[in-house]
Amino acid sequence: VYSGIGLEEGEIVDMRVYPVPADQRLELEWSSHNIMISLQVHDASGKLLLQKDISSNESETINVSSYPTGMYILRMTDEFGNISHRKFTIRH
Repeated sequence: VYSGIGLEEGEIVDMRVYPVPADQRLELEWSSHNIMISLQVHDASGKLLLQKDISSNESETINVSSYPTGMYILRMTDEFGNISHRKFTIRH
């Protein structure tokens, strides 16, 4: 269960999350200097819904069509230990 919501030191600053609110899919883009990304999606209560390791990409699409309407937290960690958090909403 994830409890941290604030941004941490060493954040992956070049990260875009769209569209917000999301309906069927969530698009992620980040800077190309990150080789390996660990991606997690948590619901508002902190429950881990998705964990995925991504390598050598600068973008990813997450299918959120099965997630209920609400607020979510995206946590990305790069291979250097830099962490970014983004809040996003899903509205169907």
